[in-house]
Amino acid sequence: MDRGYVATGVNCYMKQYGVTEKEAIRELTKIVTEADKILNEEFLSNISVPRKVWKAAMDIARTVNISYNGHDEYTNPDGKIKEYITSLFVNQISL
Repeated sequence: MDRGYVATGVNCYMKQYGVTEKEAIRELTKIVTEADKILNEEFLSNISVPRKVWKAAMDIARTVNISYNGHDEYTNPDGKIKEYITSLFVNQISL
């Protein structure tokens, strides 16, 4: 089923800054990398926020990283994200 045009972060960045897809991906990757650094620093240094709250925030950030790592896996679920989900829930590694 054709979903038609779906706005993505890359498309929005391209339109807003007038750059190519490759440039948009590179810049968005920089933004995400910097945000990851900040999140990790805060996680390690902030003791006033309960660990469960930080863990939930970190898990969401990791999910976003996997879903949008160079490609929009969220709107194209037949890509790598399908493999990740299958490996997590279908082909589990027994310990």
